[in-house]
Amino acid sequence: DTVSIETCHLSADGSYTEATYQSMVELTAWLCKKFDLTEEDVIRHYDITEKNCPKYFVEHEEAWQNYKEDVANILDNM
Repeated sequence: DTVSIETCHLSADGSYTEATYQSMVELTAWLCKKFDLTEEDVIRHYDITEKNCPKYFVEHEEAWQNYKEDVANILDNM
């Protein structure tokens, strides 16, 4: 029922490198396209279990919203 994307971060705050972030956005958009989903269908582990995962997106809600917008922008151009 779900596809999970596992990522690594080097910073203690959970933030991603630009390369990791871009690959996450592109992979998420590709999966959305493949399974006929939108960015609104993308959820965090936290949204189901309330686990602090992914740490940065849980602790920085605006970053999570920006991520979904970045996914939407790629989807619009596919």
